[in-house]
Amino acid sequence: MTGETRTNTSTADYATKNVILVSGTPTKQNVTYTASFDRGTGVASEDYILDAAATGTNRYQKTLTTDSSGAQTTGIITPRPVTVKFADVTKVYDGTAINTDITANDLGDTAVDKAVLQDDGKSASAISATGITSRYGDGTAASFAENRNAGSRAVEYVGLAGVLGTNYAVDNKQYGKGTITRRRIDPSGFKVRKADGTIANASKVYDGTDISDLPSGASLVTPTATSGNTGIVAHDAGKITFTLKDGSHGYFSRDEDGNNRTSHVSEAHYVAYDIVAQTSDATNNPLSNYTFGSTTATTLKISKMSTTQTPPMLQQTGLLPLPRFMRRRTASRRSTTGLRHIRTATAPLWRTRTRSSPLPAG
Repeated sequence: MTGETRTNTSTADYATKNVILVSGTPTKQNVTYTASFDRGTGVASEDYILDAAATGTNRYQKTLTTDSSGAQTTGIITPRPVTVKFADVTKVYDGTAINTDITANDLGDTAVDKAVLQDDGKSASAISATGITSRYGDGTAASFAENRNAGSRAVEYVGLAGVLGTNYAVDNKQYGKGTITRRRIDPSGFKVRKADGTIANASKVYDGTDISDLPSGASLVTPTATSGNTGIVAHDAGKITFTLKDGSHGYFSRDEDGNNRTSHVSEAHYVAYDIVAQTSDATNNPLSNYTFGSTTATTLKISKMSTTQTPPMLQQTGLLPLPRFMRRRTASRRSTTGLRHIRTATAPLWRTRTRSSPLPAG
Protein backbone atom coordinates (compact mmCIF):
# COMPACT_ATOMS: atom_id res chain seq x y z
CA MET A 1 0.00 0.00 0.00
CA THR A 2 1.07 3.59 -0.56
CA GLY A 3 3.36 4.78 2.17
CA GLU A 4 4.12 1.28 3.52
CA THR A 5 7.39 -0.59 3.08
CA ARG A 6 8.69 -4.06 3.81
CA THR A 7 12.29 -5.31 3.65
CA ASN A 8 12.94 -8.15 1.20
CA THR A 9 14.79 -11.03 2.91
CA SER A 10 14.59 -13.53 0.06
CA THR A 11 17.44 -16.04 -0.53
CA ALA A 12 18.65 -18.29 -3.34
CA ASP A 13 20.34 -21.63 -2.69
CA TYR A 14 22.39 -23.44 -5.32
CA ALA A 15 22.22 -27.22 -5.45
CA THR A 16 25.94 -27.26 -4.54
CA LYS A 17 28.46 -24.64 -3.51
CA ASN A 18 30.93 -25.86 -6.12
CA VAL A 19 31.61 -24.87 -9.71
CA ILE A 20 30.04 -27.41 -12.07
CA LEU A 21 32.16 -27.89 -15.18
CA VAL A 22 31.11 -29.43 -18.44
CA SER A 23 33.99 -29.83 -20.89
CA GLY A 24 35.93 -27.34 -18.80
CA THR A 25 33.19 -24.67 -18.85
CA PRO A 26 31.09 -23.64 -15.81
CA THR A 27 27.51 -24.75 -16.40
CA LYS A 28 24.05 -24.40 -14.83
CA GLN A 29 22.85 -26.03 -11.67
CA ASN A 30 19.45 -25.92 -9.98
CA VAL A 31 18.65 -22.98 -7.73
CA THR A 32 15.92 -22.86 -5.09
CA TYR A 33 14.55 -19.41 -4.23
CA THR A 34 12.93 -18.67 -0.91
CA ALA A 35 10.93 -15.45 -1.15
CA SER A 36 10.42 -13.74 2.18
CA PHE A 37 10.14 -10.31 3.79
CA ASP A 38 10.37 -8.61 7.13
CA ARG A 39 6.80 -8.47 8.48
CA GLY A 40 7.47 -5.70 10.89
CA THR A 41 5.83 -5.55 14.31
CA GLY A 42 2.59 -4.49 15.89
CA VAL A 43 -0.81 -4.38 14.31
CA ALA A 44 0.62 -4.05 10.78
CA SER A 45 2.59 -7.31 10.96
CA GLU A 46 -0.35 -9.35 9.72
CA ASP A 47 -1.22 -7.16 6.76
CA TYR A 48 0.79 -9.00 4.06
CA ILE A 49 1.34 -12.67 3.20
CA LEU A 50 3.07 -14.53 0.34
CA ASP A 51 1.33 -17.94 0.48
CA ALA A 52 -2.36 -17.92 1.28
CA ALA A 53 -2.47 -21.72 1.25
CA ALA A 54 0.10 -22.00 4.00
CA THR A 55 -0.46 -21.68 7.70
CA GLY A 56 1.44 -20.02 10.50
CA THR A 57 4.68 -18.28 9.71
CA ASN A 58 4.94 -20.17 6.41
CA ARG A 59 2.38 -17.72 5.02
CA TYR A 60 5.10 -15.05 4.99
CA GLN A 61 7.55 -16.91 2.73
CA LYS A 62 7.32 -18.95 -0.46
CA THR A 63 9.70 -21.48 -2.00
CA LEU A 64 10.16 -21.27 -5.78
CA THR A 65 11.94 -23.81 -7.98
CA THR A 66 10.47 -22.82 -11.33
CA ASP A 67 10.15 -19.58 -13.21
CA SER A 68 6.98 -18.07 -14.65
CA SER A 69 7.13 -20.42 -17.61
CA GLY A 70 7.41 -23.47 -15.39
CA ALA A 71 11.08 -24.13 -16.15
CA GLN A 72 13.49 -25.11 -13.39
CA THR A 73 15.29 -22.09 -11.95
CA THR A 74 19.03 -22.39 -12.45
CA GLY A 75 22.26 -20.47 -11.92
CA ILE A 76 25.96 -20.69 -12.66
CA ILE A 77 28.80 -20.49 -10.12
CA THR A 78 32.06 -19.36 -11.73
CA PRO A 79 35.55 -19.93 -10.28
CA ARG A 80 36.88 -17.25 -7.91
CA PRO A 81 40.01 -15.55 -9.33
CA VAL A 82 42.91 -15.97 -6.90
CA THR A 83 46.59 -15.08 -7.04
CA VAL A 84 49.33 -17.31 -5.63
CA LYS A 85 52.26 -15.46 -4.11
CA PHE A 86 55.76 -16.81 -3.70
CA ALA A 87 58.54 -16.07 -1.26
CA ASP A 88 61.42 -13.96 -2.57
CA VAL A 89 64.25 -16.18 -3.79
CA THR A 90 67.98 -15.84 -4.34
CA LYS A 91 70.76 -17.88 -5.85
CA VAL A 92 74.42 -17.54 -6.78
CA TYR A 93 75.00 -16.99 -10.51
CA ASP A 94 75.28 -20.37 -12.23
CA GLY A 95 74.98 -19.46 -15.91
CA THR A 96 71.28 -20.40 -16.09
CA ALA A 97 67.99 -18.61 -15.40
CA ILE A 98 66.50 -21.67 -13.67
CA ASN A 99 64.96 -21.23 -10.21
CA THR A 100 64.53 -24.39 -8.14
CA ASP A 101 63.34 -22.68 -4.93
CA ILE A 102 59.55 -22.82 -5.38
CA THR A 103 57.70 -21.94 -2.18
CA ALA A 104 54.18 -20.44 -2.19
CA ASN A 105 53.68 -18.25 0.89
CA ASP A 106 50.32 -16.52 0.43
CA LEU A 107 46.97 -16.83 -1.38
CA GLY A 108 44.45 -14.20 -2.46
CA ASP A 109 44.50 -10.42 -2.61
CA THR A 110 41.45 -9.44 -0.51
CA ALA A 111 40.03 -10.29 2.89
CA VAL A 112 37.05 -11.97 1.16
CA ASP A 113 39.39 -14.13 -0.91
CA LYS A 114 41.27 -15.22 2.19
CA ALA A 115 38.07 -15.98 4.11
CA VAL A 116 36.67 -18.15 1.31
CA LEU A 117 39.97 -19.98 0.90
CA GLN A 118 40.22 -20.61 4.61
CA ASP A 119 36.65 -21.92 4.72
CA ASP A 120 37.59 -24.35 1.96
CA GLY A 121 40.75 -25.43 3.78
CA LYS A 122 43.06 -24.03 1.10
CA SER A 123 46.52 -22.82 2.14
CA ALA A 124 49.72 -21.75 0.41
CA SER A 125 51.75 -24.33 2.31
CA ALA A 126 49.67 -27.13 0.74
CA ILE A 127 50.71 -26.17 -2.80
CA SER A 128 53.21 -28.66 -4.16
CA ALA A 129 56.11 -27.57 -6.35
CA THR A 130 55.59 -30.68 -8.48
CA GLY A 131 54.77 -29.64 -12.03
CA ILE A 132 55.71 -26.00 -11.46
CA THR A 133 58.73 -24.58 -13.30
CA SER A 134 60.40 -21.27 -12.57
CA ARG A 135 63.00 -18.94 -14.04
CA TYR A 136 64.60 -15.57 -13.39
CA GLY A 137 64.05 -12.69 -15.79
CA ASP A 138 62.74 -9.16 -16.26
CA GLY A 139 59.17 -7.91 -16.61
CA THR A 140 55.91 -9.81 -16.13
CA ALA A 141 53.27 -11.49 -18.28
CA ALA A 142 53.76 -10.75 -21.99
CA SER A 143 56.79 -8.55 -21.29
CA PHE A 144 58.69 -11.17 -19.30
CA ALA A 145 62.11 -12.05 -20.71
CA GLU A 146 64.46 -14.64 -19.25
CA ASN A 147 67.64 -13.21 -17.69
CA ARG A 148 70.40 -15.38 -16.22
CA ASN A 149 72.63 -12.52 -15.11
CA ALA A 150 73.37 -11.24 -11.62
CA GLY A 151 71.06 -8.55 -10.25
CA SER A 152 67.53 -7.98 -8.96
CA ARG A 153 65.11 -9.98 -11.09
CA ALA A 154 61.47 -10.87 -11.59
CA VAL A 155 60.77 -14.58 -11.15
CA GLU A 156 58.21 -16.39 -13.29
CA TYR A 157 56.33 -19.48 -12.05
CA VAL A 158 54.57 -21.64 -14.66
CA GLY A 159 52.12 -24.49 -14.11
CA LEU A 160 49.72 -22.95 -11.57
CA ALA A 161 46.44 -23.50 -13.45
CA GLY A 162 44.17 -25.78 -11.44
CA VAL A 163 46.51 -25.86 -8.44
CA LEU A 164 43.62 -24.93 -6.10
CA GLY A 165 40.96 -27.06 -7.77
CA THR A 166 38.01 -26.19 -9.97
CA ASN A 167 36.45 -23.64 -7.60
CA TYR A 168 39.34 -21.19 -8.10
CA ALA A 169 40.77 -19.56 -11.20
CA VAL A 170 44.56 -19.26 -10.91
CA ASP A 171 46.50 -17.88 -13.85
CA ASN A 172 48.94 -20.50 -15.11
CA LYS A 173 51.77 -17.96 -14.75
CA GLN A 174 52.44 -16.09 -11.55
CA TYR A 175 55.30 -13.70 -10.74
CA GLY A 176 57.49 -12.97 -7.75
CA LYS A 177 60.85 -11.39 -6.96
CA GLY A 178 64.36 -12.75 -6.80
CA THR A 179 68.05 -11.91 -6.79
CA ILE A 180 70.97 -13.55 -8.54
CA THR A 181 74.17 -12.75 -6.67
CA ARG A 182 77.63 -12.61 -8.21
CA ARG A 183 79.69 -15.80 -8.22
CA ARG A 184 83.10 -15.70 -6.59
CA ILE A 185 86.25 -16.80 -8.36
CA ASP A 186 88.55 -18.13 -5.67
CA PRO A 187 92.16 -17.43 -6.67
CA SER A 188 93.63 -20.18 -4.49
CA GLY A 189 94.42 -22.20 -7.62
CA PHE A 190 96.12 -19.38 -9.55
CA LYS A 191 99.85 -19.77 -10.17
CA VAL A 192 102.56 -17.43 -11.42
CA ARG A 193 105.12 -19.30 -13.54
CA LYS A 194 108.39 -18.48 -15.21
CA ALA A 195 108.88 -18.69 -18.96
CA ASP A 196 110.09 -22.30 -18.56
CA GLY A 197 106.90 -23.28 -16.73
CA THR A 198 108.35 -23.56 -13.22
CA ILE A 199 106.90 -21.69 -10.26
CA ALA A 200 108.11 -18.09 -10.07
CA ASN A 201 109.34 -18.14 -6.47
CA ALA A 202 109.50 -14.77 -4.74
CA SER A 203 112.66 -14.07 -2.79
CA LYS A 204 114.98 -11.15 -2.18
CA VAL A 205 117.37 -9.69 0.34
CA TYR A 206 115.76 -7.08 2.59
CA ASP A 207 116.03 -3.70 0.84
CA GLY A 208 113.43 -1.57 2.62
CA THR A 209 110.80 -1.84 -0.15
CA ASP A 210 107.75 -4.06 -0.61
CA ILE A 211 108.41 -4.76 -4.31
CA SER A 212 108.86 -8.29 -5.63
CA ASP A 213 110.12 -8.22 -9.22
CA LEU A 214 108.66 -10.68 -11.72
CA PRO A 215 111.06 -12.69 -13.86
CA SER A 216 111.07 -12.05 -17.61
CA GLY A 217 108.36 -14.03 -19.41
CA ALA A 218 106.34 -14.69 -16.25
CA SER A 219 102.74 -15.75 -16.88
CA LEU A 220 99.57 -16.45 -14.94
CA VAL A 221 98.05 -19.94 -14.92
CA THR A 222 94.39 -19.87 -13.95
CA PRO A 223 92.13 -22.64 -12.64
CA THR A 224 89.13 -23.67 -14.72
CA ALA A 225 87.17 -26.06 -12.48
CA THR A 226 84.14 -24.96 -10.48
CA SER A 227 83.67 -25.91 -6.85
CA GLY A 228 80.39 -25.31 -5.03
CA ASN A 229 79.42 -21.71 -5.69
CA THR A 230 82.86 -20.62 -6.89
CA GLY A 231 84.64 -20.73 -10.25
CA ILE A 232 83.72 -19.91 -13.83
CA VAL A 233 80.58 -21.78 -14.94
CA ALA A 234 80.26 -23.85 -18.11
CA HIS A 235 78.22 -21.15 -19.87
CA ASP A 236 81.19 -18.76 -19.65
CA ALA A 237 83.93 -21.27 -20.39
CA GLY A 238 86.52 -19.77 -22.73
CA LYS A 239 85.00 -16.29 -22.51
CA ILE A 240 86.97 -15.02 -19.50
CA THR A 241 90.75 -14.81 -19.24
CA PHE A 242 93.21 -13.47 -16.67
CA THR A 243 96.67 -12.08 -17.31
CA LEU A 244 99.35 -10.34 -15.29
CA LYS A 245 99.02 -6.58 -15.67
CA ASP A 246 101.53 -5.28 -18.22
CA GLY A 247 104.53 -3.60 -16.64
CA SER A 248 103.48 -4.55 -13.11
CA HIS A 249 105.43 -6.30 -10.40
CA GLY A 250 104.54 -8.19 -7.27
CA TYR A 251 104.68 -6.83 -3.76
CA PHE A 252 104.86 -8.32 -0.30
CA SER A 253 101.80 -8.16 1.96
CA ARG A 254 100.69 -9.01 5.47
CA ASP A 255 97.23 -10.30 4.43
CA GLU A 256 95.84 -12.70 1.86
CA ASP A 257 94.03 -10.02 -0.14
CA GLY A 258 97.14 -7.89 -0.60
CA ASN A 259 95.60 -4.89 1.12
CA ASN A 260 98.44 -4.34 3.60
CA ARG A 261 101.74 -3.99 1.81
CA THR A 262 104.91 -4.40 3.84
CA SER A 263 108.68 -4.18 3.45
CA HIS A 264 109.40 -6.00 6.72
CA VAL A 265 110.63 -9.59 6.87
CA SER A 266 108.51 -10.39 9.91
CA GLU A 267 105.29 -9.31 8.18
CA ALA A 268 105.84 -10.50 4.61
CA HIS A 269 103.59 -13.56 4.64
CA TYR A 270 102.23 -13.24 1.09
CA VAL A 271 103.16 -11.92 -2.35
CA ALA A 272 100.50 -10.07 -4.36
CA TYR A 273 100.26 -9.53 -8.12
CA ASP A 274 98.08 -7.13 -10.09
CA ILE A 275 96.10 -8.86 -12.81
CA VAL A 276 93.70 -7.99 -15.61
CA ALA A 277 90.44 -9.89 -16.10
CA GLN A 278 88.88 -9.62 -19.55
CA THR A 279 86.18 -11.21 -21.68
CA SER A 280 85.81 -11.78 -25.40
CA ASP A 281 82.00 -11.60 -25.02
CA ALA A 282 81.64 -7.81 -24.96
CA THR A 283 77.91 -8.01 -25.73
CA ASN A 284 76.90 -10.08 -22.72
CA ASN A 285 79.84 -9.17 -20.46
CA PRO A 286 79.99 -12.25 -18.21
CA LEU A 287 82.53 -10.50 -15.97
CA SER A 288 79.62 -8.61 -14.40
CA ASN A 289 78.44 -11.91 -12.91
CA TYR A 290 81.57 -12.54 -10.84
CA THR A 291 83.55 -11.26 -7.90
CA PHE A 292 87.24 -12.03 -7.61
CA GLY A 293 89.44 -12.81 -4.63
CA SER A 294 88.79 -14.09 -1.13
CA THR A 295 85.40 -13.78 0.57
CA THR A 296 86.41 -10.31 1.83
CA ALA A 297 88.17 -9.05 -1.32
CA THR A 298 86.97 -5.98 -3.24
CA THR A 299 84.36 -6.73 -5.92
CA LEU A 300 85.79 -6.47 -9.43
CA LYS A 301 83.73 -4.32 -11.79
CA ILE A 302 84.20 -3.33 -15.41
CA SER A 303 85.08 0.30 -16.05
CA LYS A 304 85.33 0.53 -19.84
CA MET A 305 85.65 -1.46 -23.07
CA SER A 306 88.96 -1.77 -24.84
CA THR A 307 88.55 -1.41 -28.63
CA THR A 308 92.21 -1.97 -29.47
CA GLN A 309 91.77 -5.74 -29.53
CA THR A 310 90.15 -7.91 -32.18
CA PRO A 311 87.50 -8.76 -31.26
CA PRO A 312 86.91 -5.94 -28.75
CA MET A 313 87.26 -7.15 -25.16
CA LEU A 314 85.83 -5.85 -21.92
CA GLN A 315 88.55 -5.60 -19.31
CA GLN A 316 89.27 -4.44 -15.80
CA THR A 317 91.43 -1.33 -15.74
CA GLY A 318 93.51 0.43 -13.12
CA LEU A 319 90.66 2.85 -12.42
CA LEU A 320 89.32 0.43 -9.82
CA PRO A 321 91.05 -1.83 -7.26
CA LEU A 322 92.49 -4.88 -8.94
CA PRO A 323 92.22 -8.27 -7.25
CA ARG A 324 95.46 -9.57 -5.80
CA PHE A 325 96.36 -13.19 -6.37
CA MET A 326 98.67 -14.37 -3.61
CA ARG A 327 101.27 -17.05 -3.23
CA ARG A 328 101.91 -18.33 0.30
CA ARG A 329 105.44 -17.75 1.47
CA THR A 330 107.35 -19.84 4.03
CA ALA A 331 110.24 -18.54 6.13
CA SER A 332 113.89 -19.43 5.69
CA ARG A 333 117.02 -18.03 7.25
CA ARG A 334 120.55 -17.93 5.92
CA SER A 335 123.70 -17.00 7.86
CA THR A 336 125.65 -15.71 4.87
CA THR A 337 126.55 -12.06 5.35
CA GLY A 338 123.98 -9.79 3.69
CA LEU A 339 121.40 -12.58 3.22
CA ARG A 340 120.09 -12.92 6.72
CA HIS A 341 116.52 -11.73 6.10
CA ILE A 342 115.29 -13.77 3.17
CA ARG A 343 111.88 -15.35 2.54
CA THR A 344 111.26 -17.66 -0.38
CA ALA A 345 107.93 -18.67 -1.89
CA THR A 346 107.86 -22.46 -2.03
CA ALA A 347 104.19 -23.10 -2.77
CA PRO A 348 101.78 -21.25 -5.11
CA LEU A 349 98.92 -21.33 -2.61
CA TRP A 350 96.97 -18.09 -2.41
CA ARG A 351 94.59 -18.68 0.46
CA THR A 352 96.28 -21.01 2.87
CA ARG A 353 95.34 -20.35 6.45
CA THR A 354 98.64 -21.66 7.88
CA ARG A 355 101.02 -18.82 8.57
CA SER A 356 104.80 -19.07 8.96
CA SER A 357 106.59 -17.90 12.08
CA PRO A 358 108.46 -14.58 11.73
CA LEU A 359 112.22 -14.69 11.49
CA PRO A 360 114.12 -13.76 14.64
CA ALA A 361 115.54 -10.26 14.66
CA GLY A 362 119.18 -9.73 13.76
